Amino acid sequence: MKKISRSKPLGIILAIFVSLFAYIYSWKEDYWKFWIGLVAIIMLFISYPELVQYNLYIGLGVCILIVIDFSTKKESDFYIWETDWD
Repeated sequence: MKKISRSKPLGIILAIFVSLFAYIYSWKEDYWKFWIGLVAIIMLFISYPELVQYNLYIGLGVCILIVIDFSTKKESDFYIWETDWD
């Protein structure tokens, strides 16, 4: 079995560049954050279409929160897991 490790610096870089989808990197413990964030963003744009002009600000705010979340995690929170891949 192969061991795949996750690193904190890579998690922070992903949070900067792909924002909400960085939670897929640490899926085992952060899957609920991904789904809540995705549903909240979709519901916000469906409920308040007049806020579309503020997409950049909302996206930047979400990105900042995700970067803060990833940067405050301990290195041990980025787990090592085994796969059956050869």
